[in-house]
Amino acid sequence: MSDSSQKPILRDATYADLPEINDIYNHAVLNTAATYDEVPQTLQERLHWYEYHLANGYPVVVVTDSRNRVLGWGSLSAFHPMPGYRNTVENSIYISERAQGKGFGKMILHKLIECAKEKGYHAMIALIDSENTISVHMHDNAGFSEVGRLKEVGWKQGAWRDVVYMELLLQRHD
Repeated sequence: MSDSSQKPILRDATYADLPEINDIYNHAVLNTAATYDEVPQTLQERLHWYEYHLANGYPVVVVTDSRNRVLGWGSLSAFHPMPGYRNTVENSIYISERAQGKGFGKMILHKLIECAKEKGYHAMIALIDSENTISVHMHDNAGFSEVGRLKEVGWKQGAWRDVVYMELLLQRHD
């Protein structure tokens, strides 16, 4: 039985997780349209990213196997730098190629929703490549709604890409 099929552990990321977080992200950069980043991140860049998240109270979580190897990770980030958007966060989720299709993305997404609610955010946004139907469905199943679609705004893998905007209202003020 592989480690990724055993009970996974969902926890806050640590400095020790950064190399694996970075490897998972860089695999997505080089091989998928999950991010429109085109240049792999250095470990130093990932360290700055992590410290920014820590300093600003944005969670970074990981799912690990029984050997403490990172199977996937997720984070919340500022949606937009203008102050009027301070109550809205964007989520990011990346799963190791060896661990995809096992529900780890769903685990991470639910944890990020819980974190966003605890921190009092009003809305959570996901920007998803339109061809990433697995991520679109995962967000839809978690209560997100498609609120927009931007046509041909990204260039990746030799083609123009559409981006789906999905939103979850966390704090309703009816």
